[in-house]
Amino acid sequence: MAYGSIWAEEPFRCKVSVVPAEQPVSYDEAKLHCRIDDDVEKTWVENAIKSCTEKASTLLGGKQIVTATRILYLSAFPCGRRDIAIPYPPLTSVSSITYVDTAGATQTWSSAQYQVDTVSEPARVILHPDYSWPSTQAGILNAVIITYVCGYGAASAVPFCIKDAILQGVAYKYEHRGDDEVSNAMLESLMVDALAPEMMMVA
Repeated sequence: MAYGSIWAEEPFRCKVSVVPAEQPVSYDEAKLHCRIDDDVEKTWVENAIKSCTEKASTLLGGKQIVTATRILYLSAFPCGRRDIAIPYPPLTSVSSITYVDTAGATQTWSSAQYQVDTVSEPARVILHPDYSWPSTQAGILNAVIITYVCGYGAASAVPFCIKDAILQGVAYKYEHRGDDEVSNAMLESLMVDALAPEMMMVA
């Protein structure tokens, strides 16, 4: 990630619970961009789209491109700070925050007791000034679970520069398929150039 030491726990533990419904670039878009005349290499192209989407996400500091649902796991609420940074921006919404209380029961934390900042990047869950963090049972692994939705939206909502970077990456891979070694540095350079407008926003 590109945001430094701001996480409630490091390394943070986060997984996808609902995968994106589509890729930011369709097979037909990639096929047209690469000037492919048939569908013989459809599986290869689809895999290249996935690979370049992951590469674009990494180059953008770990952004979620097409909407997904993720789960962030914490051992406890943060001590000495009033916010929790949420990885894989942009954040759309927080679905729920649950925790294991001191009696060992799982509770859903009331949304009235925290605020969600979707403007900052990364976004944050911020403790409401009138409340304190709930107490959790000591020693329980993943005592706090934050379920949230993140990403730019559907493929149609993904910024053009990101789609362009993915298409350029796929085209480069397609051009050099079968080579003994595809230059990762060249691939990244092509994609970084296309991603420049979005990377400036991240910075």
